[in-house]
Amino acid sequence: MSIVRQLYPDIKANQIYFGDNTCRGKLVGDNLVFLQGLRDCLTAERISGNTILYENELFYAISDPIHPFIIRQYKWKYGVECDISRNEATSSHVHHNVESHHSVVSGHYSINLTFFKDPSFMNQLPGNPVQTNVGDDVYVKVFTTATDWNIKMRLHTCYTKPTEAAANMVYYIIKDGCEVDSNTHIMSQSTHETRFVFQDFVYFSNREGLNIHCNATFCETKDFSPGCTQSCISHENQALIGK
Repeated sequence: MSIVRQLYPDIKANQIYFGDNTCRGKLVGDNLVFLQGLRDCLTAERISGNTILYENELFYAISDPIHPFIIRQYKWKYGVECDISRNEATSSHVHHNVESHHSVVSGHYSINLTFFKDPSFMNQLPGNPVQTNVGDDVYVKVFTTATDWNIKMRLHTCYTKPTEAAANMVYYIIKDGCEVDSNTHIMSQSTHETRFVFQDFVYFSNREGLNIHCNATFCETKDFSPGCTQSCISHENQALIGK
């Protein structure tokens, strides 16, 4: 970290993540150590001859100061590759080349949520907060008003809490681009918009309503790295959802 700070004096360890923004390192002395497995953190796997290649990227990202689940800027990315021979002899190396063609994505893009009664997204739910009944299907449009079509928005995570302070009661409905709640389904994805539906529910501890949060990343449209691709691989049928 001391060497990195010579180039980026303001960098903090918690601003660096590996592949997926939930994969953070642990600061051990002056070293930032990542203990994730080879198949974690959206790592890509492929076979070349007698070698299994695992490829991912290390990111230095700036989060929104108020909403830390929103990435506002990428400072740099480094490609990371681990090569494992199929005869059990192993080696690894790190490519220390800044990928300048897509390493910096900056801006102050806002993310908006609107809620609808119908799958055609024609009848918006009224009120603030939105009023609906437990068990009803709620159709959600997540979008940005950004006018730059060279930038794409990718929805990574949406979760609920009974209150803003209830950090121990977070319930994910979409995580890492995947539908993790059985009553939630991603319907469509475009450059600046994602649509999904979920079934309204209630917490035992608070029946007044839900706080819904969504986490998105902004990337260049030509960036197809794991963190910039809206995809989910089902372990049952290997189908791509929402790509």
